Amino acid sequence: MKKILKLLKVIAITIVVIVIVLIGLFIYFAGGMCGNKIHKEYLSPDKSLKALVFQRDCGATTGFSTQISILDSDENL
Repeated sequence: MKKILKLLKVIAITIVVIVIVLIGLFIYFAGGMCGNKIHKEYLSPDKSLKALVFQRDCGATTGFSTQISILDSDENL
């Protein structure tokens, strides 16, 4: 009976480790699926800042959104 419990414990730990690894791999590889398409860039009057109007799209299972970011004029999105 003790051997069976020990075997079940090893199997349970193995399954938990496999699930954690699979979740980690999914998060690692799915993180780069989003993309930004810049529509327009507006410079401030003193050219120190810029406003970027862009569309963010994260794939077929989610919708896209139009966003505005205020950045330093030499900064990239």
